[in-house]
Amino acid sequence: MDYGWSVIMGFLIRLARKVAGRLDKASPDFVPSSPKQPDTEYKTVGATPERDLVPVEHCETTSLSHLRDVLNGSGEISLVIHWATWCDGCVEEVPALKQLHEEYGEKVKFIGVCWDSFQGSLSERELLVKVEEFILANEIGWRSLLVPNDPEALFDTLDMSCQTVPQLWVLNMSGDLDYQENGPLTLDAIKQLREAIERNFRG
Repeated sequence: MDYGWSVIMGFLIRLARKVAGRLDKASPDFVPSSPKQPDTEYKTVGATPERDLVPVEHCETTSLSHLRDVLNGSGEISLVIHWATWCDGCVEEVPALKQLHEEYGEKVKFIGVCWDSFQGSLSERELLVKVEEFILANEIGWRSLLVPNDPEALFDTLDMSCQTVPQLWVLNMSGDLDYQENGPLTLDAIKQLREAIERNFRG
């Protein structure tokens, strides 16, 4: 075969392959290759392996019956802190509460009652991790109990006339309400809170 015929045959072979490729793509069985996925890993709150491994040590879920027993049967003077991470007033009063905890933490039982489940659509695990991370980031020294997503049941169980956060209670050793502060702490409210605690020390 001379050089001319080699060129012609090569051209015909390439043409045949190109036509065959077009026919394959036009056929019903043709499946195009999948595009490559981007290297970027998009992360969402509570949905990553890293968050799944976060140990939760400073908060826990609670039933309303257990919460009622904790508040009524501690046998200690208690400061009950109703709060949520989505509540601006709750976040703002953290420094003042930390100061009170430094002063009275060995004599008064601080109990956080977290309302985070009342907003959003996070799972129980995601809520616990969110609250845990907030507690750690703000170096809060007391534990919190995460209540179920049923506000009306909480209000009925604890006979709450005020149904907003922030809200603070001072309970005496019998679990009875001695003092209540609704809304963000002011200087006057902090003074009254201290007086209520000291009053219970005196019996």
